[in-house]
Amino acid sequence: MKRQIFYLILALFSYTSLFSQQSTSEFNTFSVGADFSSNVFLGDIKQYGFYPSRLGNFNEFRFSGAVNAKKTINNLYAIRGEIGTGKLAGIRRQFGSCEECYTNYDMSLDSISTKFLAKYINFDAAVVLNLSNLIINKHISTAKFNVFGEVGAGLISFNSVLRTQNGAVMAYRGYESMALENKSSQTEAYLKLGATLLYQLNKRIDLSGKVKYYLVNSDKIDAVDASGRDLAGVDNDRFLSFSLGVSYNIGSKNKSLHWHNPLNDLHSNQNQILKKIRKLSKDNDDDGVANIFDKHEETPEGVVVDGSGVPLDVDRDGVYDYEDNDLFSSKNASVNSSGVESDKDGDGVPDSEDMEVSEKGSLVNYKGITIGSSKSANASSMPAIHFATASTKIRKDDFMKLAEVALIMQDNATDKYMVVGHADKRGATDFNQQLAEKRAQTVARYLIDIFDIDANRLTILSKGESSPVVDDSKGSNNKEYNSMVNYLNEMNRRVEFIKQ
Repeated sequence: MKRQIFYLILALFSYTSLFSQQSTSEFNTFSVGADFSSNVFLGDIKQYGFYPSRLGNFNEFRFSGAVNAKKTINNLYAIRGEIGTGKLAGIRRQFGSCEECYTNYDMSLDSISTKFLAKYINFDAAVVLNLSNLIINKHISTAKFNVFGEVGAGLISFNSVLRTQNGAVMAYRGYESMALENKSSQTEAYLKLGATLLYQLNKRIDLSGKVKYYLVNSDKIDAVDASGRDLAGVDNDRFLSFSLGVSYNIGSKNKSLHWHNPLNDLHSNQNQILKKIRKLSKDNDDDGVANIFDKHEETPEGVVVDGSGVPLDVDRDGVYDYEDNDLFSSKNASVNSSGVESDKDGDGVPDSEDMEVSEKGSLVNYKGITIGSSKSANASSMPAIHFATASTKIRKDDFMKLAEVALIMQDNATDKYMVVGHADKRGATDFNQQLAEKRAQTVARYLIDIFDIDANRLTILSKGESSPVVDDSKGSNNKEYNSMVNYLNEMNRRVEFIKQ
């Protein structure tokens, strides 16, 4: 148990040290105020405990007033001094009930109705704890209320008289004689506990509601040493004070220290940092680039982007790759919305590389230059079209060969041809079979679309990897073959033309 208490004290000290480090130079730390209170006496001469009683025109409900000054040390602690004055009163009716009374006390106190009235002046000093800053996390914009607790000690100087219902004096304190002359106020010490609810009216004025409990080191405020409630003076007089007050904050600053919580600064800074982090990390189009850096905030899902969130455009033709049907357009070439270069004369050569405007149906080379007719060409010596690894795209260097093939087919208009696709042995057999067929289809489509060859004259055939020009099985022992394997494999990736 001692260890737990030690850890609690250590934690409280560590926690409060955070507040003590706060600079007070930018806040007002002094305030003065005044309270108007109603008092409830709790002692021997009291009829119903907390509830006020009346005896004729005499009642227990009495008022007091006080002025105070407070110095705020830091965001948790303050010191307050207070001076007050007021009255206390109590009633015991004849045959009044006393459930908690002792059996062996002076019954004369209950044989007649009695009443007492005391006038007092008190002053004390108290340590005030800002409970709101300690345990309540307030939002800065709504921090209009603060809760304080206080503990203090002081002195109370009083004169009191106990009378019968008819006004005859029975006992007194703070006077020299029964005639109530020559006051010699009696002074006793007291302990004070209190709680305050503070409301900020503006930056200068605060309104307050307070409850204060006074435990007096005496049993004589009601002029009675002992009664059925406290045998032989073992009980102390005490009273409660309920007050409303106003205080004024002194200083040239815009805010008083008791309204400032340094945890709010930390909370505010943390929120600002979190907002910035959220802003930095927010990515509406989910392309991996935060909105704050994203220059293209509507990227479709799955599209690859650069560091600024813009979709890739490898050939820089102004058409993003995910929309580009030709990813390798020539530099500065004019393209359509699909990224395909324009071919105004329809000869199959893009305008950026076309050196001649050809008539429709003309045979041209890879530069778009018209090729003259060659009726003497041998129909059985048409060149093969070769392809890169796993590709079905006709390379620029092969456009000239394709034009020669078309020229021969046009000069021999009644002949029919088989367009035969081949692949090398790298990769799966089924894949190579399909790849070879796609190569043959690509070549046939060019002959039909670009060179106006009748589709009925062409038959597509795929031989896959079954008919290599060079057999790569020789590679295991043939060093010369191994050094040229990439070139030789290209000979196998081809499309050939066979006259039927």
